[in-house]
Amino acid sequence: MSLFHDLLQEQINLLKEKGYEEKVLNSPYKDGLLFTQLRQEFSNALHESLREDEPATFQIATVGFFNNDKDIVQISFSYEFAPANNNLSLKEIEFIHNDNQRKLNINSPHDIPHYSQALLIFTKEVRILQNRSNKIR
Repeated sequence: MSLFHDLLQEQINLLKEKGYEEKVLNSPYKDGLLFTQLRQEFSNALHESLREDEPATFQIATVGFFNNDKDIVQISFSYEFAPANNNLSLKEIEFIHNDNQRKLNINSPHDIPHYSQALLIFTKEVRILQNRSNKIR
């Protein structure tokens, strides 16, 4: 297999393992769209990095529903491809719900929370902020 395919498949498997695919997210998007975005954006980044001989970054995004499909969250994944060591890595995940956002820096695959856990953390933080805001008023 090619290096491109191996690196791509590694990231797809990681996202699936952590619950980041349209079916699990209850996303209105077509199943597999996130991985299609990943393939296209990684291809572009690979060509750019080889042409410029420096790391290239890109983002992919999707949406998911939680709280019995009452709430929608936007999820963005920021990646970097480093041609010096042929490494594709997820650098950050951003969650946005209403006016609240949370960015998680990713240093290793172990830092990637399962989607369900990430939402629990995120919604708990949102409730804390809302409670603080209500107490100030």
